[in-house]
Amino acid sequence: MSALEVLTTTRSVRKRLDLEQPVPLSDIRGAVEIALQAPSGGNLQGWKWIAVEDSKVKTQLAELYRRFYSTYREHLVAEQSADSIAVAQTLEGGDRLAANLHDVPWLVVPCITGPMGRSDTGMAAFGQAMTWASIYPAVWSFQLALRARGLASCITTNHLAFEREAAEILNVPYETTNQAALIPVARSIGSGFRQATRRPPEEVLAIDCW
Repeated sequence: MSALEVLTTTRSVRKRLDLEQPVPLSDIRGAVEIALQAPSGGNLQGWKWIAVEDSKVKTQLAELYRRFYSTYREHLVAEQSADSIAVAQTLEGGDRLAANLHDVPWLVVPCITGPMGRSDTGMAAFGQAMTWASIYPAVWSFQLALRARGLASCITTNHLAFEREAAEILNVPYETTNQAALIPVARSIGSGFRQATRRPPEEVLAIDCW
């Protein structure tokens, strides 16, 4: 698989996660190893990746996820009601993921610890940007590495509505560390992923000013 194919066919997979086939830890570790090549603010590399396979812990995280998902779902419908087909497709995938999250082989929680502390303590824009810019390039690299291995994933954040509770479940030092996402990882059902429909560059690219 070429780099271009990986970059253009790595999708947010919700409906096609294989809940039956196991995923070896070596695949998770290999993808994390590649992700660690991503840049981070000040080259501090304040990353921590928690890969959850234990069924009890996955169930606890899935319960937090589902607790907020209904609220998110209502908001999505309200915001996008003009396009019922797109909403229906999005909801179908979201509903299936919410219902089956605890059965996904791995749930991976990327975390970031840095000198600016937590993201919810009134940091200036610089601190916010440094925090997330220090973890999300690695998150995307992790997903690309999974795709290259024939694995599927999806960035989710619903559990972060109850981040402190998730921190207690995962033994994350809440006062100093941000959880960036919760990423289900599984083999994909089928391998036929293609480029998504996106707006053309002309609609989003500005030269010299807004």
